[in-house]
Amino acid sequence: MKKVLAILIALIMVLSLTGCCLKHEWTEATCTTPRTCIKCGKTEGEPTGHLNTEWMEESVNILKAKREMVLVCDDCGRELDDKTEDIESFIDGDEFLFTAKEFVERFQKCYDDLDGGELPLTFKYSINSYGSVNFDVYNRYDYWLAWGIFYDVNGKAIEGTNEDGRINCVAIFVPEQEEVGLEAAYYLLTWLGEAACMAVDPAVTDIDVYSEPIFSNKYADGEVSDLHGLSYTCGLSEDNEYSLYIEIPD
Repeated sequence: MKKVLAILIALIMVLSLTGCCLKHEWTEATCTTPRTCIKCGKTEGEPTGHLNTEWMEESVNILKAKREMVLVCDDCGRELDDKTEDIESFIDGDEFLFTAKEFVERFQKCYDDLDGGELPLTFKYSINSYGSVNFDVYNRYDYWLAWGIFYDVNGKAIEGTNEDGRINCVAIFVPEQEEVGLEAAYYLLTWLGEAACMAVDPAVTDIDVYSEPIFSNKYADGEVSDLHGLSYTCGLSEDNEYSLYIEIPD
């Protein structure tokens, strides 16, 4: 009896050392780990390694004109790497990448960077009494100076019901006021126009490339300049209101 018991114990010990006593229970293989038995640790096959084909866009920072990119394994979905890159163009087909509100935020930042404290202005996003999305420009004393509006690809003003939609055209208007003459209004438009150019075109590094063709003639109503794939039109209406339209042409 003792001899039989000893043999059974020995068999059990051998089985415990050599593997599962009944049946393997496998975990699925991954890109870096082969199929493995959770009982005995035995493995089968080889890992294939991570498979990936291209970087994927994870998020876009309109304000800073940056794009967050991630490299993801096509097989297991694991994030392998990430990077931040500059956005070279906001043009996406016949629309800008940004919404009206995002443009106003970027417009403010670009103006602050350009101005350097010489002519501090505040840009306020709003939906006007007609339901159109627009923005107003105020000086340091909260005095209203100018305004802007946005259009879609059909030439219609962006409505508050669609304020998250992307835009095709930004229009800026600077009226002559009693406190400031036409020359002062044009001076203000120049500042706003340069900042707007920077806001719609992240590739701009030298604003001088825009100053001459856009504002070469302050009375050149309807004169169009095409730069960096965008159309810039500066005009002066009969009631002495300057306008600047920046759009993606057809």
